[in-house]
Amino acid sequence: MRSLRIRRFSECDDAVSRSTLVLAALLVIAAASGAAAAQPATVVVNSTSGAIDGNTANIELLNLSPGFDGVISLMEAIEAANNTFGLKTIAFSPALRGKSIPFGSNDLADLRRFSLKGGDLTIDGDVDGDGSADVALDATGRDLATIHIRSSNIVIRNLIFREFGSQAINFACEDPECKERTISNVRIADNIFESQRGGAVEIGVWGLLGPSNVPFLSNFVFENIVIDHNTIRGPVESFADGIGARACSDGVANSRYTGVYITNNSIRVHTAIDASAADEALPPYYSDNCVLENLVIDGNLIEDAATGIYLDSSNLGNQHNTARHIRITNNRILRSSSGMRIGAANLPNPTRSTSFNLMSDLLISGNEIADSGRAIILAAGNWPLANVAPTAVDDNTLTDAAIIGNNIHGYRFAGLQVFGAVAASSSGAHTSSRNRIDGLTIAGNTFEAAAGEFIVGVEIVGGQSNGPTAAANEIRRLSITGNTFRNNRVGLSLIGGRHPGATGNLLSIAAMSSNRFEQNVQDVVTMVDAEGATGNRIEIIGRRRPAAH
Repeated sequence: MRSLRIRRFSECDDAVSRSTLVLAALLVIAAASGAAAAQPATVVVNSTSGAIDGNTANIELLNLSPGFDGVISLMEAIEAANNTFGLKTIAFSPALRGKSIPFGSNDLADLRRFSLKGGDLTIDGDVDGDGSADVALDATGRDLATIHIRSSNIVIRNLIFREFGSQAINFACEDPECKERTISNVRIADNIFESQRGGAVEIGVWGLLGPSNVPFLSNFVFENIVIDHNTIRGPVESFADGIGARACSDGVANSRYTGVYITNNSIRVHTAIDASAADEALPPYYSDNCVLENLVIDGNLIEDAATGIYLDSSNLGNQHNTARHIRITNNRILRSSSGMRIGAANLPNPTRSTSFNLMSDLLISGNEIADSGRAIILAAGNWPLANVAPTAVDDNTLTDAAIIGNNIHGYRFAGLQVFGAVAASSSGAHTSSRNRIDGLTIAGNTFEAAAGEFIVGVEIVGGQSNGPTAAANEIRRLSITGNTFRNNRVGLSLIGGRHPGATGNLLSIAAMSSNRFEQNVQDVVTMVDAEGATGNRIEIIGRRRPAAH
């Protein structure tokens, strides 16, 4: 486990640091996109054709020799841009305003045609300078239609993406030529994504198999990725991600994702934002030693999602992964089943435990989460899901987290649930043990429930067993101050361990003061051993002041 020195933060400090980070990233991208040359090479797409019959050796030659048809297609422009050194721009003719360009293919041989390889490229679908998307790319009926980002200093803005399957934009390599590299300064902004088949944006690495059946994509670095002011509308009934940010996936290892800014987007899709240091595995290969850091999720509007924000360090058998310096601030999440699901580790693999993962320096502040089932779920190890693999989620840590100044209301089950760990498996062999939350501040929030049979404002559980063992999990340095609990059946519930199989878990409270309880059936419920659990502990180290009413 890496040894980290984590700085403490305040709301004011974080607001300043968040703004500074976002501004710095935008300035870096602006400088990389436009300041290095007075005039970028520019090619103007003036046809909805997909033909490539012009001279695509570079942009200058394409402009001089557009081919027998006398027009320039988007595919010609991309190929010419890939072959042009220095800054370049793909623009669109005003004659294409309001029109759709068929994009993609069903022929696997065409897959490489959709890659942005040359770097230093801006693609802008605003034809009249009013800052809005004027040109649509339509992938209806085409399964291979993703724009693959394989180089640095890329801007994609003011385009409409219609009916793209899977993701409309991603980083992906489809051949062994794509060796380890750094992808930096990518901005995806002011686009509209409309699809009933998939999501919108995925920046990260997942494993493809080489001839020897070994994943060959590892040791990548992503730096300064900005995804802002996009509108994303997709299927809320079937699984799809609006925006994904993953350092590693499917057997890729040792990659780093640093400086991720997901800001001011409007999203309506099954899972709005999904971020992870290491997501999924490809046994016998796993995604280990991956880092996701300096992630900012700010100012987004998320509606009607199954999950608004899904964030973990690792899942499904991956180990030694780190997510750190995370800011989730000023978002509005409306009518979701789960507003946020956040954890250091989640779900074992059938043959390998999900262990030794770390999440640190997490701030959740200034968000509104309204009309959800569960507003926020936070766990060091796993959370309640049935029928998972018969291995373990052990020895994971979530440290220095703060949930400050959020307006959480209208939930139908819980405003905030915190678990040291949850063990859940129909097999009974799965364990969640020795997971730890070390340092959690819950301050200045409002938890106001909707009407329902069982509603809890905040529920904190050292360890919970849903069948197998949940042992020796800990929540330490817990501070609960200055919150308002209103209209709940139980305002605040503190539980050492719950259900048979939960044993030896600890809930240690450093401070609990100045909270307000209004119109709750019960204000505070404390249970050391709940519903058949044994041998758990609750300790109060700091001073506890009387509750306010």
